[in-house]
Amino acid sequence: MPQFAGLPIIALTAKAMKGDREKSIDAGASDYVTKPVDTDHLLTVMEQWMRAE
Repeated sequence: MPQFAGLPIIALTAKAMKGDREKSIDAGASDYVTKPVDTDHLLTVMEQWMRAE
C-alpha cells in the first residue's frame, strides 16, 4: 500500500533462527527484535525509527 511505504515495521519473532533477521528485512521489515523481548531494547529501536521520520 503506497500510503504506508514510509511506515517502519519492526518484526518480532519467538524462535530466532539463523537467517531470520535477513529474511524479515528482505520481506519488508525495517528492523528485527527477538523474544523474550527486552523492553528497553524495543523502546530504543522504536525511538530510533520514530526519529528517522
